[in-house]
Amino acid sequence: MIKDNKFIPLAIVLLLGILVQVWFGTIETNEVPSVAAVEFTKALFTADKSKMADRLCAEKAVIDGLDVVDMYIHERKKAASDRGFGLFYLKEKLYQINAETISNDGTNARVKLTCKRKPPLKSFFTKESYKKFAHTFDLKMESGKWKVCESKFSSLT
Repeated sequence: MIKDNKFIPLAIVLLLGILVQVWFGTIETNEVPSVAAVEFTKALFTADKSKMADRLCAEKAVIDGLDVVDMYIHERKKAASDRGFGLFYLKEKLYQINAETISNDGTNARVKLTCKRKPPLKSFFTKESYKKFAHTFDLKMESGKWKVCESKFSSLT
C-alpha cells in the first residue's frame, strides 16, 4: 500500500515560488534607461545629493568648475530658508509615475517621464493639490549605468 504524503506538493510549491522570486529579482535589477530617469527624478524632488550625483552623467556634473548638484542643493536650501523652513519643507513625493523609453541604441537613450508630485506633509495641512510633471530626459550609458544628461535642474522644479 502506498503511503500518502501531503507535504511533498507543499514543498514543491514553496520551492517553485522561491525560484520564481529569484528569477524576478534578477530581471528587476537589469539596468534600463526608464529606471534611471525615475531614480534621478525622485532624487531631484527629494534633494538627495548622492543619488542625483550617481545618476548624473560626467559631462554635466561640473560646469565652469562648479558641482551642479551642490549648486542645486544650495539653491533649494536657500529657497526653503527664505520661507523660514528647512530643506525638508520643499521635498516632494512622486505619484502615478509613467516612464516611456522613446529611443534606445545601447549607449544613448531618450525617456519621457510623466508623473504627479506634491509635498507629502505640507499638502496634508494645506490641502495643496498635485502638480503635473512631464519631461523628456536624454541619457547616456557610463560605466555600465544609465545616467541623465541634464544641467538645469531649477527649470525642472
